[in-house]
Amino acid sequence: MTDSVRHAVERDPVLRLDEITAFGHGTLSLTMRGPSDTTVSVQVRVTTGPEDTAAVVEVRPAATYKRLDAAACWAVARVVEKRVAQALRAEAAEAGLAR
Repeated sequence: MTDSVRHAVERDPVLRLDEITAFGHGTLSLTMRGPSDTTVSVQVRVTTGPEDTAAVVEVRPAATYKRLDAAACWAVARVVEKRVAQALRAEAAEAGLAR
């Protein structure tokens, strides 16, 4: 699932991926640039249970001196949340067809 989320976020036309800082089972950490060209750190955690899947998206400014740049973080978080939801829905639909 994490791989599907990564590909969905990478293909987004608004966001620009700078670096993948962590990629593993259920965890994806990225450094991205949003529409305002502000660099933000994004962490996506995906948890899969027996009947459902949940994702948590956390976004914060990459530079410590820009901690108050909430608008850029909110904009990036909104787009990433949308892409994560699409990826999870696609995975669920694919898994339903595979049964």
